[in-house]
Amino acid sequence: MLEDRVEEELEKRQGKFLERLGDARKEASEENIHDLRISIQRLRASCYLAGRMNGSRIKVKELKGIMEASGELRDCHIALAIIREMGGSQGLEDLLALRLQKSAEDLREALAGVGTDRIVKKLKGVRIRETSNFETLGIIADLFLKFENFEDSYAEGDPIVLHRMRMSLKRLRYTLEILKGSFSFIDEDLIESMQELQQLLGEIHDIDSFLDRFGVYEDVLKEKRGELTSRLPPLVERVSTIKAFIKVSILAQRFSGTPRDAMDYAEHSSRAFGCYAVLREHGVEDEDLYKAAILKDVPRGSEDEVRGLFGERVAWLISAIKRRRGESEEDFFNRMREGGRDVMLLKLAETEAAGRNTKKLEAELKAMDENL
Repeated sequence: MLEDRVEEELEKRQGKFLERLGDARKEASEENIHDLRISIQRLRASCYLAGRMNGSRIKVKELKGIMEASGELRDCHIALAIIREMGGSQGLEDLLALRLQKSAEDLREALAGVGTDRIVKKLKGVRIRETSNFETLGIIADLFLKFENFEDSYAEGDPIVLHRMRMSLKRLRYTLEILKGSFSFIDEDLIESMQELQQLLGEIHDIDSFLDRFGVYEDVLKEKRGELTSRLPPLVERVSTIKAFIKVSILAQRFSGTPRDAMDYAEHSSRAFGCYAVLREHGVEDEDLYKAAILKDVPRGSEDEVRGLFGERVAWLISAIKRRRGESEEDFFNRMREGGRDVMLLKLAETEAAGRNTKKLEAELKAMDENL
């Protein structure tokens, strides 16, 4: 059962954290600190999932404290690696050596004060209540939506946006690792894509942190950053495409009752909810149009998935309001007109929800109604 797997993974990740903590206490090496931080991130993801499934928050404040205490030492290790990659600078290396020594001392002191007994007591015996696939999909949706928040702005390359995108991706990946095999769309390809994107975002963040702190080797590092950033779009698209299949699966669960069952999910997406709401305002009571309104943003390539879960008409409606590559505006409008009143109504709802001019569509719908 899923609940058993979540409990087992929580216990396993707690054990791995305690092991890594012991290693770091013995030697605050770069490898040990890296492994400790990863173990904490995975354990926090387990706590998040277990808490959500139980309807309560599992918070272990010591974990956040260790992450903060180890951050400075990790940054020093990364900076030293970059300096040496750039050919070395004795002055900077001497400065970093002092920072490394001080950071290592601070971390050792922080780790010595960590009460492992309290952590074990906090997590011992956590029992996950029976949770439906529907509820679990809702948890996954929330995590994906946090990642989705940055899709429209990451291409600008803002360091803060990319850092936050990376943080949301980490929580998502380490949670889905627990659920792999429980849902067909969570497979090794998905996890590998996330890992690759996370690694790339991490390399960019390391450069940003270095430039912000030292401001040297700027031309070379900015050139490298540009090359790394140029590799982001296909990876983001890969993850986002998989996300669309998850969205479809979630909606398949939520539409098992009535269209209103999808409202709580639709509210997370202003565009989808807006289109749905406009249809409701126009008095539409067509379930297929409701589904098409909420699913309209799924990317090209997922039509078969939509068709299989929601039927031919829903897939056709979504396709009918999407402009094809190379299609002129006039040809696109004529194709929608040929699709009939439902297509024009769906396009009107999408356009109105986006705040764009709807006069042409309203006139066409009025003419169609007059000809009925």
